[in-house]
Amino acid sequence: MIDERSPQIDPAVLVTGAEKLYHQGKCDNAIDLLVAAGEQMPESHQIQVKLADLLIDSEQYADALTILNNVPDKGIDTQIVARKGYCQAGLGDYRSATQSVDDVLANEPNNPVALHLSGLIAFQTDLQARAEHFFRKALTLDPDYGQAHKDLGLAIKKGGDPAAALNLLENGFKCAP
Repeated sequence: MIDERSPQIDPAVLVTGAEKLYHQGKCDNAIDLLVAAGEQMPESHQIQVKLADLLIDSEQYADALTILNNVPDKGIDTQIVARKGYCQAGLGDYRSATQSVDDVLANEPNNPVALHLSGLIAFQTDLQARAEHFFRKALTLDPDYGQAHKDLGLAIKKGGDPAAALNLLENGFKCAP
């Protein structure tokens, strides 16, 4: 992987390489690359955050949360807090996830990621109308937010409108394949 004798590699190059591997379906290779890079460059915020993102996308929430909890604290980092919220929700800890959302929204009331997470928590706890409200609000702020389109589509499908759901799901996959 990374040879200790080789010159220091730019973390952005490693992140780009890992993203490429991940999108080619070589998920384990991408994660292994970032783990090795993180061991060599533990101070790299960029590597740690990308590793957490890939773990979250792979639904390895406990591992991602461990990584995020070890990212050096630089004050309130709403991106880190929101990612922690996704992990907490994925692990079924909705109380902590809600607190994470509240922390983000206290600093950035129009943060589409936090609003989407609010919708996701509502959806997972069977608060249908609330879920749709937050997904729509996230999409108002970021119309290209693919996951918000997909989740709104799933919520609407659950509500009994498969035609509208299909349209939203298609939009979601166009924005985030």
